Amino acid sequence: LLLLIGIKWVTDKQEQPSKPGIDFVGVGLSATGLVLLVFGIIETSRHGWFLASTGNLSVAFIMILSGCLIMLIFAWWQVKRSLLGRATVLERKLFSNNQFTFGIAVMTLFTLAMVGILFGLTLFIQSSLKLNALRSGLALLPVSVAVLAFAPLSSYLTRRSASKIVIQWGIAIAIVSSVVIYFSISRSTSLISLAPGLSLLGAGAGLVVAQFSNLTLSAVSLKNAGAAA
Repeated sequence: LLLLIGIKWVTDKQEQPSKPGIDFVGVGLSATGLVLLVFGIIETSRHGWFLASTGNLSVAFIMILSGCLIMLIFAWWQVKRSLLGRATVLERKLFSNNQFTFGIAVMTLFTLAMVGILFGLTLFIQSSLKLNALRSGLALLPVSVAVLAFAPLSSYLTRRSASKIVIQWGIAIAIVSSVVIYFSISRSTSLISLAPGLSLLGAGAGLVVAQFSNLTLSAVSLKNAGAAA
């Protein structure tokens, strides 16, 4: 009976985890800087890189320059908040991990190469083969189909060999595909002749992208996994 009465005065104190704040200024700076950079690059086709047709400074150049300046301010803001122990949009300590840093750099280069190939092919298909946007998208369908097929297959391959080996094979296949696509392009090119090269490109991309994410994020602690992703 005394225990039942005395339990009323026993307080249950549990250590509450501190809730991380939100870096609203960092979010605004990064969004504004990226919008200016992307929109500025898009507008270079109409306004020019440096000088407009009127002889004045190009609006696109001003937007790109402003975007770069804002991104520098964003980087300074992230370092400042990190030193003060406050929440940041981008965790600075992530880039002290060599595996994560080099993984992001290689993945960025691979993505840029993929975008360059597909962008050039789209222009060729629309301008030389005279296909509209819908049919151009259908012409690139082998890439998507191959990615969907080989991305799950990469998980099976990692049971027999290391993820790094699978990624290297994927990059090698993508390089071979670019050579095949190059020799497939001519004035008499048909969509069927482009299909083998595009399928190889999708196969290489499927192997690389699926395993690169696993390999890069495996070097990051569970606490920073969200920021790293």
